Amino acid sequence: MGSLMGLIGSVIVVIAVLAQCTAAETTYIVGDSAGWTVQSYDSWLSGKTFAVGDKLNFTFNPQAHDVAQVSKTDYDSCTNTSTIFLGTTSPTILTLNTSGEHYYICTFTGHCSSGQKLSVNVGSSTTTSSPSSAPSRAAAFGVAGAFMAVFTALFL
Repeated sequence: MGSLMGLIGSVIVVIAVLAQCTAAETTYIVGDSAGWTVQSYDSWLSGKTFAVGDKLNFTFNPQAHDVAQVSKTDYDSCTNTSTIFLGTTSPTILTLNTSGEHYYICTFTGHCSSGQKLSVNVGSSTTTSSPSSAPSRAAAFGVAGAFMAVFTALFL
């Protein structure tokens, strides 16, 4: 009986770890099918909530665009005097490692001032909802939690 309890405990731990891995990140393709181009990103941002661990996938023509993570001052003025990161290859995939505001621009002349800039507010919670195209983090934990409850009820 002791080894059965150990096995059950191990299975529960594995399921919990898998649920956490499944829920830990969402990859967002910036601009969806249009990619990272000269356009406004207001409608693309609508309804999206970002969390630490999520990723931004910037897909673009490297001969015509780049992506720079910049300060708020540089974002507001469309300059890149204090670039935090510059991606010149496509796709450039950036992980949102900290909560707070993150700012991105294209440094090609005139692109930022024409709308090719993105401001992302990253929350610290891992239970923040994700876009409708992906399951929510809460749903991932809910399924795992329900499975563990049923499993425990059947075998304990």
